Amino acid sequence: MYFKHLNILADKLSKPISSKVDFIQLERARLIATTSEYKKFPMAAIIACKNTIISIQTNKPKSHPKQKSCKYNERSERLSTHAELSVILHAKKYRDFYPEKSTIYIARVLKTNRMNNICCENSPSACSYPCEQCWDLILYSKIKKIVCYNTHGKPVEINI
Repeated sequence: MYFKHLNILADKLSKPISSKVDFIQLERARLIATTSEYKKFPMAAIIACKNTIISIQTNKPKSHPKQKSCKYNERSERLSTHAELSVILHAKKYRDFYPEKSTIYIARVLKTNRMNNICCENSPSACSYPCEQCWDLILYSKIKKIVCYNTHGKPVEINI
């Protein structure tokens, strides 16, 4: 129930993408999401600082110690590492990472063949709003802008 309310709030805070660079980076994240090892919900995240890519990561089927505190109903999601967590942890290793000047791009794709868990370049985009824990992580890391897909699969930006 919480995630439904979170998506409604995100829809109210979001606005259509205004920058061509944001659209290109989000499309890049969507294409990278098709390569995710976690086939249930293929996602990818990119952090760019002043239009320079700092980190690119996908979600993974393996767990991470920081992901275990996530509150989910489904056990399988708790045992995965979210793309947002991976990309932020990876970006923090670089001295060129200035969170207050950075944008996080989050993309999720739908499987084109559900029986075989197949994603391809033509896979349609799906809602990629961050979950509750990832929202908190993004806010805590002081990243000021999120670019993702809304509940209708349309690209949007959220300025924090």
